[in-house]
Amino acid sequence: PECHAVTTPAVSPRGDTAAVLSVRDVGGGRRWTLTYIEIASAVTRAVELQTDEYFPTDKHGRVLRWTGDGSSLSVVQYAQGFSGPNLHRRLFFDGTLGPAIGPPGATSFDWAIDGRGAFQSGSNLFVLSPEGTQRQLTWRGGRDPSWSPHGRWIAFSRAGQIWVVRSRGGRPKQLTKKGGESPAWSPDGRQIAFLRRSRDPAAEDGMYLWVLDRRGGPARRLGDGPIEPVGYGASAFFASPPEWQPLPR
Repeated sequence: PECHAVTTPAVSPRGDTAAVLSVRDVGGGRRWTLTYIEIASAVTRAVELQTDEYFPTDKHGRVLRWTGDGSSLSVVQYAQGFSGPNLHRRLFFDGTLGPAIGPPGATSFDWAIDGRGAFQSGSNLFVLSPEGTQRQLTWRGGRDPSWSPHGRWIAFSRAGQIWVVRSRGGRPKQLTKKGGESPAWSPDGRQIAFLRRSRDPAAEDGMYLWVLDRRGGPARRLGDGPIEPVGYGASAFFASPPEWQPLPR
């Protein structure tokens, strides 16, 4: 059987394991395999999912997310018959799917260490409690939420810039003025990594990795070249969004 799609790896909260989904055609249908990779040793363990559902990726090829305590994964699933909104479901280590999490159509899930989730619904961000109640966090748009290590803040992108807001609610603060998307917190909560398209006419066009202080100020570019040169994206080769070991230090 031919494997024709592999998702972007998702790193566990402790930073010791990566998980990927791969799919292959079997007898006219599809078969998904969930593979765990021990990062230090490169030892792998594979589990077949007992479903032929379809799991769409985002623009970075990402579909899997780890829950904040590392007890399971979560995954986006297309609605039955592709006629309704997508569902977000828990995915257990043995390959079984749990019930839907959050409202239908919720996207861009990220998980806090205390079990809370953040997601995008429509054009705004919401916070989901471990008991299942949801609370709106933004009213003027937001996407790509990322929890700070201790769960006090959420970084997100809005109108092509990086913002932060208290997870309990409040007025968001804009951190960048020259662009940014896909934020990710450092384990000590002091820095935020993000992607930014180059505006320097002397630099190669593409997406670069940047980092800035959580309180704002000038951002610093990491590396000399783009992690996603222009032209690759049109051919479905995408830059993986930054991921930092989520557990606080």
